[in-house]
Amino acid sequence: MLRRFTEDDIQDLFEMRSDPRMIEYTDSCLDENLAETRKYMATMDEGFDKGQWILWVIELRETGKVIGSISVWNWMETSKPDSARH
Repeated sequence: MLRRFTEDDIQDLFEMRSDPRMIEYTDSCLDENLAETRKYMATMDEGFDKGQWILWVIELRETGKVIGSISVWNWMETSKPDSARH
């Protein structure tokens, strides 16, 4: 299931963000503690609320455990190719 994350997800997000395998193909840094994960969550919430990006967590419906995330960003009008602006 896709949904917006909540404070209840912090432990699952920390497990993901502190695992080197989870950031291998991203530009993220490993979180070393829950405070860093909270900061990440606050930044993502702020951008979501401002319409800068969308970030959802992927939750196992059977257990409620967060096992991943998906995001969309850079879809603003100024980032479209010239042919898409007309």
